[in-house]
Amino acid sequence: MGDAKPARERPMPARIDPPHRNLPGDAMSPASTKFRPMLEVDGYLWPKNVGKLASPSHRAMGQLVDAVGERIRRGQKAIGLQGCRPGDGCSTLLLAVARRLAANGLRVAMVDADFRHPTLARRLGLSPTAGWEEAAPGRLALADVVVESLRDGLSLAPWCAPAATEPGTLAAKPAQAARCVDELRRHYDAVLVDLGSDALQDDHAELRQAVRSRLDAILIVRHAGEVSASEWEGVCQRLAASGKAELAVVENFV
Repeated sequence: MGDAKPARERPMPARIDPPHRNLPGDAMSPASTKFRPMLEVDGYLWPKNVGKLASPSHRAMGQLVDAVGERIRRGQKAIGLQGCRPGDGCSTLLLAVARRLAANGLRVAMVDADFRHPTLARRLGLSPTAGWEEAAPGRLALADVVVESLRDGLSLAPWCAPAATEPGTLAAKPAQAARCVDELRRHYDAVLVDLGSDALQDDHAELRQAVRSRLDAILIVRHAGEVSASEWEGVCQRLAASGKAELAVVENFV
């Protein structure tokens, strides 16, 4: 894949099919086995705004990356990002932080757990045909659906179930989803999870809660000037009641 281009010149997303192989029993890899993604691309096609945020000259982003890096050094390897509202920039910040952490030498896995509106693969110029919704129930090994960028030193576990899929029809169950997060955490220096928006939490609640239960920290992203204090406090209270992850608020001025 070539270098990233302005949005109007972006090539069609690369279609990526998982390898076909028989799985002996449980598709999850044992902790002692080296995790190697079977899907590789030369490099992701980064959105222009992510490229700006990931620049070493962006001071505010540098402060956020330093704060996340400190959490990782303290052992908080699995960190989620959740927006108060759609459009608060949760996914954009996750991509920028991941890129900066990888540039600092960390092995980082990104996980799309925005089950209603998954966008990470598309935003990176990818069009995978299967994601970790197939790995959680054991239909595919997790390594078969993770897409690694050789140039960027990053990996993505996409979610490819159609947005209209009803929660009860998904093969992936809460306990299986939690195990996928644990699998990635064993093999990467950091796992960044896109949890989507709090405003879209009515469905997939059990699946989302299972993922959150495996996180060490959740960064709540709110767009400065648009989300009231009472609104984001409500988000914090709901998250605090649903798990043990440490919470922090990130103001997005972009």
